Amino acid sequence: MQAVIADSQIFNARAFSAALDKTDKPLQLFKQALTAGQEHLDESFVAGTPIETLVYQRAWLIDQILVSAWQ
Repeated sequence: MQAVIADSQIFNARAFSAALDKTDKPLQLFKQALTAGQEHLDESFVAGTPIETLVYQRAWLIDQILVSAWQ
């Protein structure tokens, strides 16, 4: 199993938390975070990043979104 290193280009938890504190539309913010993260992963795929790495990064992104939702 590959260790995934936090990648703030995919998801920045600190910035997301700060934005979440300021919004009255949290669902929209979650959707935007997922879309932005996926766009970054798509660009990485086109650039030749190995698919195994992208799968781990996608799982990490979803984990970060879920952790933020539970908090």
